[in-house]
Amino acid sequence: MPQNTLTKNRRLTQVGLLHLGRYLRWLRHHRGWTSVHDLGQYIATQESELLKERGKDLYIDPELVPGISGPQINRIEGGKITRLAIDQLMLLIDVLEPIHPQTMEPIGLERLLDIATGEATIEVPPLGSE
Repeated sequence: MPQNTLTKNRRLTQVGLLHLGRYLRWLRHHRGWTSVHDLGQYIATQESELLKERGKDLYIDPELVPGISGPQINRIEGGKITRLAIDQLMLLIDVLEPIHPQTMEPIGLERLLDIATGEATIEVPPLGSE
């Protein structure tokens, strides 16, 4: 039986979640979303529209789609979560399209998870309010 050796920490760390949250806050502002409530509502609307078309095939009722609330986005951005909900992270990725702050190259899920686990860091420019 082949035995793969673990080479990366896969557990989320408090420091990693703080770095990820700070990055996501920068990205939200960079993309023009100053209100977490507006972003959460936009995500819920988009998700509901998508599921009106595909929900039946996926056995999901489009009327029950929670989206992401403004307070939940605030908790994610503040690193104040104990478990990162992968579906919420994926929704944020789909809407915000992560990019590297210096190179403007796309960032994938693996890199974002590396940040959340402390395996990678990312420097973000300060926001106007910081």
